[in-house]
Amino acid sequence: MWCVIMSRYQQLQINSCCSLHRLYGASTNSFTVESKSFTSDVLLNENNRQRCMKAMKQTPPVAIKRRGTNMENAFASVLIAICTNEQLQNPSLLYTRRSRMLSRHMSQISFPGGIKEENEDFIQCALRETEEEIGLKSNRIDIWGTGSLLTPPHTAAIMPVVGVINHFRANELKLNEAEVDECFTITFEDLCHPSALGYTQFKSGYSTPVFRVGNKRIWGITGFLTNIFLNCFLPPHLNQLKGRVKFIKPIRYS
Repeated sequence: MWCVIMSRYQQLQINSCCSLHRLYGASTNSFTVESKSFTSDVLLNENNRQRCMKAMKQTPPVAIKRRGTNMENAFASVLIAICTNEQLQNPSLLYTRRSRMLSRHMSQISFPGGIKEENEDFIQCALRETEEEIGLKSNRIDIWGTGSLLTPPHTAAIMPVVGVINHFRANELKLNEAEVDECFTITFEDLCHPSALGYTQFKSGYSTPVFRVGNKRIWGITGFLTNIFLNCFLPPHLNQLKGRVKFIKPIRYS
């Protein structure tokens, strides 16, 4: 569960500081997709599952290296969990908010996850970390598969693992307060509304997606992974996200 800043969806060499950024709203068109389209029948059928995981596997690995830094050798997993309610409807994505007590990225929104141990694979890691952080047992998660590796600077390389939690109930969770302040879901309908998508423009010359729903702000590696996953998961007729994270020429100060 990391919120490290990433490049656009390709391999880039970042040679300048990227601590200063601006937040913009992405260009929006009229939202014509009906909410009844974001149903379990549409999103969680077998054809869409196969199409999604094929696209996730075909996503090129992303690596980024800043001047004067080295990639760490550690690996990690995060769980991208699709949840349905007790009626098997209202599909949503599960997120956590990191504890205020953590030394890095405190209070930022992330997916459950953590460092992979030597004796486990990426899926086992994602399941273990999810149970340790929010108390959700592995037998509650129907794993679809893994995507492609992302390698940010200053942290472990991250593998996204996709799974489904049917009949999800908030009261079945037991949060590890040392790591997680809250756990919540956001519906696909809300995530995919044009008003939700913005982007961060960094002065070093690249843009990353940001999703804003209510008081929730999903950015950094979590926003990057959310954008990748949605573009793989959404059927083409529901996907209004493509090409909407724009590049703006950095402001030059004299």
